[in-house]
Amino acid sequence: MAMDELAWLACRALFNTSCTVPNWNGWVSKMSMEQSTTASIVGYMNPIFHSVTDYATVQQCLMTSMQATRLLEQTFTIVTFDLAMAKIAYNILWQSGDRFSSVIIHIGGFHTNVHISPLWDIWFLLVGLRKSSLRQAYAQVVPCIRF
Repeated sequence: MAMDELAWLACRALFNTSCTVPNWNGWVSKMSMEQSTTASIVGYMNPIFHSVTDYATVQQCLMTSMQATRLLEQTFTIVTFDLAMAKIAYNILWQSGDRFSSVIIHIGGFHTNVHISPLWDIWFLLVGLRKSSLRQAYAQVVPCIRF
């Protein structure tokens, strides 16, 4: 693990009682020597009123996202799904050959946090915190994690 990653973990774990230490993306931006002044434009797609675990719904989400990517003249389509949708989307990607080769699936913060949270216990133990301190520190850190 790089020093900047350890510094971020330590700051988030030990000095973030007011939730002032940014998430990883914000940390990297603040630590970067090159600051961008270009504003990003965030847009939202129209909702699809069907079950998110339906194969056709996930496929429609992928197709709509790819269409937006083409309109914006971007190379890759990046989508964020919860775990249930991601499983279906990966299945679609793997069975479709090159049709979805430019799609990148990101699993959302909820499931990422659920699967990563046991790693916090290990990290706290490695830095020498006692179990009681671990519970106390963990209780302060977890509400501040924003992926």
